[in-house]
Amino acid sequence: MERQFGGDARNLRKIVNPSLPALSARLPGLMARDQDRLRRQLDRARGVNDRAAQKALLQEVAGGVEAAEQRIANRRAGVPVPRYP
Repeated sequence: MERQFGGDARNLRKIVNPSLPALSARLPGLMARDQDRLRRQLDRARGVNDRAAQKALLQEVAGGVEAAEQRIANRRAGVPVPRYP
């Protein structure tokens, strides 16, 4: 079975090669608890001088951002539709 990536290829690129500004820009759309935790991780990554170590930290943060975005999507999908008689 062949997979079509279409618009998802853009999101995949964010995971493969995350950057500090791109990840920081995605934080406001997350829940407050995730924002605080991930912002602290980004701040730690900013202070790392070793490029390989920084890239590894950014990969970890990118995974956390993706997971947090998925939690928000799951919550929104679970909101019941109001039905009026």
